[in-house]
Amino acid sequence: MIESARVDGCNDFQIFWKIVLPMSKPVVASITLFNTVSQWNDWFTGAFFVRNPNLKPLATVLQDMLTRQAAIADALKQKSGSYAMLDKLTITRDSMQMAMIVLMTIPVLFLFPFVQKHFVKGINIGSTKE
Repeated sequence: MIESARVDGCNDFQIFWKIVLPMSKPVVASITLFNTVSQWNDWFTGAFFVRNPNLKPLATVLQDMLTRQAAIADALKQKSGSYAMLDKLTITRDSMQMAMIVLMTIPVLFLFPFVQKHFVKGINIGSTKE
């Protein structure tokens, strides 16, 4: 394909923009989606490098909430010496963790349908014979 474009008079820039880039859209879409999900789920960077609480990413805020909730549960256990006070908590650690998982996956679920067509196209390109 590249050789036929060169015979037709295309230079390297035209070959890249008109042949190579359109054929690699599924790869670019996949890498973009994986990188976006990785950055969205990254709480570590926000925990160490962002000092302003208003600028912290959602993953860092949710991680802090989960850590604080676990610290409260541990303090109640140490204070009472049993799990009796923990039963009075209306929000358990597991329920808070599951709610955070749902919160973190909602934006990715909204993004995926827009990128899905590129995945299907990439599968179809790879499955056909020339």
